[in-house]
Amino acid sequence: MIENLLVLALVIVGFGPMVLEFRAKKFDIFNIKNAFILYYIIQLGFSGLISIKSTYPSEIGLSPVTYRGYYIEALIAALIGLLCFQLGYYFLGNSRLKIPRSWNIRFKKLNVSLVILLYFGIGFIAAAILVLKSGGLSQFLNERETFRTEGISGQGYLVYPATHLLTQAVVVYMLYIFYTKKAVTKIHLLSIFLLLVVSIAPAFIMGFRGLIVLPILECLVIWNYKYKVLPILKMIPISILLIVSFLIYGIVREIPPQFEVTPSMALEVIDKNPELVYAFLARSKGTEVVASEIKKLEETGEYELGYKSVIESFTIFIPGALWPDKPVPSSVRFTTYFFGDELAFSRGVKQESWGGISPTILGEAYWHFGWFGVTIGLALFGAIIRKIYTTFINNKNNIVMLMLYAEIYPLFVMMAEAVQGYANSFILYLISFVFTIFVLKLNFFK
Repeated sequence: MIENLLVLALVIVGFGPMVLEFRAKKFDIFNIKNAFILYYIIQLGFSGLISIKSTYPSEIGLSPVTYRGYYIEALIAALIGLLCFQLGYYFLGNSRLKIPRSWNIRFKKLNVSLVILLYFGIGFIAAAILVLKSGGLSQFLNERETFRTEGISGQGYLVYPATHLLTQAVVVYMLYIFYTKKAVTKIHLLSIFLLLVVSIAPAFIMGFRGLIVLPILECLVIWNYKYKVLPILKMIPISILLIVSFLIYGIVREIPPQFEVTPSMALEVIDKNPELVYAFLARSKGTEVVASEIKKLEETGEYELGYKSVIESFTIFIPGALWPDKPVPSSVRFTTYFFGDELAFSRGVKQESWGGISPTILGEAYWHFGWFGVTIGLALFGAIIRKIYTTFINNKNNIVMLMLYAEIYPLFVMMAEAVQGYANSFILYLISFVFTIFVLKLNFFK
């Protein structure tokens, strides 16, 4: 009963201010805050409710019967964290940053073409190298799950250009069309759509649903602020289409490529992996993760204290091949420390390190600084999001600001799932973003 009340309280704290904004005609569906809160409640509220009601532990979770108290404590932490986030958003981040006038560009066809050709060339070369290193496309697809969980380590210098660099080219092209064409035609829109589809093909082959949905979100942000405002009623069918598409993709991904995909085989996959049916709601079982953290840290008191994460983010652009002793990524340290024994037992494999489990923003805050991280950390995060949104909304006619907001919007939304990974991506995004602006500002005919 108490878990129902806690999740209800999460919904009220999260969506209450949105209702008031909607009634005051101030609600913006593409405010980072709104999508972040939605994902936060799914990750740390509803997923926990499902786990507690099912009474069966997952591969990584504590038994919801034996350790129910830790699940309740995790839900309480989620509620306190969300409340602090709202307080930080509404009371700590009211001011906006001043944007220099130099932060703007004028699109030139030659420069835009150069960005598209350069980024698509680099991106698809990187994707081809990834596939060839695995022995070809068929072999890569056969070992895709292993690549996603283990093989990706040390491959970031190829994964990044094969995914986000392609997206950045699409963003530049989309803005070029919307800013320079007096009348945007169906041909223009079709060209944007086709370029987007081509850009997410490598991510589709790799099996990363997150890297497929992020480019779509970036394009929706630009569409909303520069082309046509997307009403909430139109976003509902778009969201349903995305949910169903990724549900089907998640099921098909589990079927080896050498087998023909049939309805009966899909049903068999669902029967063996029922969590796939609701996996579109939460890519990680946040409440289970936080409950396990609370229990272990109560026993060990071995908190991270944050400094390793700062070092990781500011050195993420250095390839492991150039730095053999590069520190172990946060995601690997987290998964190995909290769930290494459980994964080794359930999979019957012993290995030194594990990866693939997202800690959630609440879990990372607690892992680093305990309850201090849950309260102060979430409040500061709320203030940062308010400052980003306020700065953008007051400069949304600035091309550079719109491009930057479109780039960081999905990252900050997805931080409900994992802060460190997306903070690392943010650093990489900034590096390629600055280079993109540099290329777009070049004058080849002085």
